[in-house]
Amino acid sequence: MGEVSVRLTGRLEVRGAPGSAGPGGPTPRRLLALLAVHRRRTVPTPEIVDALWPDTAPRRPERAVATLVSRLRAAYGPELVGGGGPGYRLGPAVRVDVDEAADLVDRCTRERDPAPGLRALDLLAEESLLIGEPDAEWTRPARDAFAALLRRARTATAEAALARGDPATALGALGPVDPLDEPAHVLLMRATAAAGDRAGALQVYERLRAALADELGVPPSTASRAAHTALLTEVATGASPQRPPTALAGRDAERARLTAAWRAARTSGTRVVLIVGEGGIGKTALAAGLAAEVAAEGARVLDTRCYACERSLFLQPLADVLPDVAADGDDLRRVFTGVAGRLAERPTLLVLDDLHNAGLSTVELLHFLARRGPRRPLLVVGTLRAAEGREALDVLAEVTDRIELGPLDAPAVARLAAAAGRPDLAATITDRTRGHTLFVVETLRGLAAGGTGVPETLQAVVLARLRRVGREGEEVLRAGAVLGAALDPGVVAAMLGREPVEVARRCEAAVAEGLLVLGERTYEFANDLVQEVLYASTAPPLRIAHHRRAADLLAAAPETLAGHALAAGDHARAARALLVAADRAVRAVAHADAEVLLGRALTAARTVADDELVARVLLARGQVREALGTWADALADLRAATAAAESAGDLRLEMVIARERGGHVAVAFGQPLDGCERHLDRALRLAGELGDRAAEARTLAWSAILATNRLRFAEAVALGRRAVAAGRAAGTDAALVAALDGLKTPYAYLGAVGPLQEVLAELGPLLGPAGLGKLEIWAAFESAFPAIAAADWATVERRLAEADALCGDRDQPAHRSWLTAHRGWVHRLRGRLDDAVRDGAQAVSEAARRPHRWFGPCAAAHLGTTLIEAGRPAEAEQILARGLEQARAEAYRLRCLGPLALVTGSRELLAEADGLVAGITAPPGEAWLLGADAVIAVAEAWRGRGDPARARAVLAPLLAAARGRGWVPVEVLAGRADAAAAEGLGLPAAAALAGAATALARRSGMPA
Repeated sequence: MGEVSVRLTGRLEVRGAPGSAGPGGPTPRRLLALLAVHRRRTVPTPEIVDALWPDTAPRRPERAVATLVSRLRAAYGPELVGGGGPGYRLGPAVRVDVDEAADLVDRCTRERDPAPGLRALDLLAEESLLIGEPDAEWTRPARDAFAALLRRARTATAEAALARGDPATALGALGPVDPLDEPAHVLLMRATAAAGDRAGALQVYERLRAALADELGVPPSTASRAAHTALLTEVATGASPQRPPTALAGRDAERARLTAAWRAARTSGTRVVLIVGEGGIGKTALAAGLAAEVAAEGARVLDTRCYACERSLFLQPLADVLPDVAADGDDLRRVFTGVAGRLAERPTLLVLDDLHNAGLSTVELLHFLARRGPRRPLLVVGTLRAAEGREALDVLAEVTDRIELGPLDAPAVARLAAAAGRPDLAATITDRTRGHTLFVVETLRGLAAGGTGVPETLQAVVLARLRRVGREGEEVLRAGAVLGAALDPGVVAAMLGREPVEVARRCEAAVAEGLLVLGERTYEFANDLVQEVLYASTAPPLRIAHHRRAADLLAAAPETLAGHALAAGDHARAARALLVAADRAVRAVAHADAEVLLGRALTAARTVADDELVARVLLARGQVREALGTWADALADLRAATAAAESAGDLRLEMVIARERGGHVAVAFGQPLDGCERHLDRALRLAGELGDRAAEARTLAWSAILATNRLRFAEAVALGRRAVAAGRAAGTDAALVAALDGLKTPYAYLGAVGPLQEVLAELGPLLGPAGLGKLEIWAAFESAFPAIAAADWATVERRLAEADALCGDRDQPAHRSWLTAHRGWVHRLRGRLDDAVRDGAQAVSEAARRPHRWFGPCAAAHLGTTLIEAGRPAEAEQILARGLEQARAEAYRLRCLGPLALVTGSRELLAEADGLVAGITAPPGEAWLLGADAVIAVAEAWRGRGDPARARAVLAPLLAAARGRGWVPVEVLAGRADAAAAEGLGLPAAAALAGAATALARRSGMPA
């Protein structure tokens, strides 16, 4: 058989086959069409039956299909259809017209040559697939794919023709454009303008805008608006008229840098670029020019804006263009990774306008993308003002490219003036505007509208245009200016007591005057400076009245409410609203954003000298700073909160602050532990006086944790049980969670596996709903202890990985060093000393970044013990000595003292360590199994000083508890130390003891 092709475009046709008339009848033709549509796979016979006979199949459908295949082979040759029995497919040598067309389109795009594209359009000239074939499940995807190919052929051919300076061919290739196809309209605008018909190009945009508004109720996209703006402001810059629409004159170098960044992103992966300059200087126009260029290439453009009133909303700008992006806001790393993946699904330009208004979570996302973004075509462009965006610029300085945008130079202004027909005023415009882009453009627009002369200020330009919208339109715009950059007709209508439709009509008039533009969600001022001019020129009493009304209307948006309350002089209301906004930020795990909000709340509260409010804000900020690991700042806030609460006479507030002052912040910063206990005693007393069982549960729980870290385990267990009783009496999940966490701690560090598992079983289901992310980390970490006890290393690794992930997800960076240190400990237990040293060093480094009087010494103790085992005693001594300097609680002093006494041979250090071991108080049959390293080191130090009997006495409680609780690693390590001490005493059982420890190690995946 010669070359055979099947034509799906138009009516089904077979060319090049020996038969001419074909098999006759619609059913064999439908079978051939079905196989051609699914040409890349074998179609199962049951699927063929369903397609050919959707209502009633023949009595023997498989045989009927085989008969049809035979008729096709007889008519067109045996190689037309392959397969048999279970399924059939189109022969591999058979060509299909749509595949040939797709190849031609690819060639057109690759070579920027319109000729292959025109041949593809000839192949697709019928503009429909399988004419005469009814609509069915199997035809719909094929027809959709055909429509997409036809659109791609038109676009690619028009692009290639424009690139070669042939707008006529481009216009012919585009043909009739779908009324809602924005990329096609952008191409049509470019081609029409390149053909010399600027007015026609502008009409194309107007038809698109009207169609989108009527059919979908949305404005044109960024790329479409950018093309329209470029048509309005394009000047003779020497660029080819076929070039994609670009920004204003005088920006060639900046445009070139942005284009180069896009090319680099396409070849090398994610890039982040910041366009920095003052308001109105042309940042947005420059980004929009790139957006038009990128969209014309067929890549995706996502455009969003940051609003000052939405800082506390987690990743809000991204949520506007990637729906549901913030739905999992308590899993930061997963969200960031997920956002990166979604952005990189296809070549994408993401434009973030007004980045200076972004919350820190958005800035942190950009940092993540810049450092860890996928190696796929993704360019992120942020525009921001330098002064307001200083913090964002500092965070992103080392990981982003920065384009500084300054005023237009005199030649650029002269070109703009000449294009506007007023070259005589170029020098005057340059002098008066000093090259400020918006001022230049607005001046020229004013002249084009019939103005005379050059205005003195930008304000004069804006106010002149404001007068053209009439008194009622001006009232709408001035009320809208109070709301900020976006003007919501519904809100403005409520502010003014008007109908929303009436306000919307006034907004449309303002759009015509260039004062407003259609945004993605509502109207927006054409530029921030337009809004600022309108706001500043509104009489102060009227502004204040508008702000008060807006605050009432926007109560559901606390950060926005706060802004209006501040502007109206209601600082107390603003402070309370900012407290609510900060709480929302905390719930979204955006602690840095919460800290900023609380700083604003504190300023507002202090303005009105409201001690109760000041105390609440300081307490909240202290708790946020605890999460951030800035212990000194957190403690300073809590101390100031105490003074404010006492001045206000609020006992309940005093109780909560006293609990915090005896809590994690104080121990992390190294406050005397006796002082912490006094604060907790006061909190407990106030809780009793107030009858607050929930506060009692929380205070007792932390007291149990503190007692655990002071090696008073019997007391800790008693306190934990009292906490659980109070938590149950309180009747709230949050109180019970805190109480169970308190009881869990002594059980965990005693190694009491059974009681620990019982507590974890009750605690686990309560943690998520209670919203206590920090406690989730500890529960996940300590759930590894039973697996460690059993030497179930696979489960241990999984549990530790879960805890580590939660540490990042819950924005608790201060806890990282603790987790890393214990991961190194597990490596050491398994004999992986290189991994243990690596993780131990990392933990010490992490702890140094956020000094913590528990976490730092713990990391040092684990690394020091590993270094001793690795035969590096000098390094171990240095690490352990630094850890001991930081340690305050008895548990951490002993963790460092034990191995330090062993490695130095110091009598004084050994005496102190031994005294701490003797002071451990535990319930009968229990011991500090999680501190076994320290206890074993003390025993080894005694043996080293020639007192093996003392060594065995130190080890006895540890070994008994390990055997009683089934703690395999402690049995192995303490058993070896005990065998060595027994040998030192000359006991006959020494060899058997050593053999038992070795055998257990071998069975448990520990070094023998």
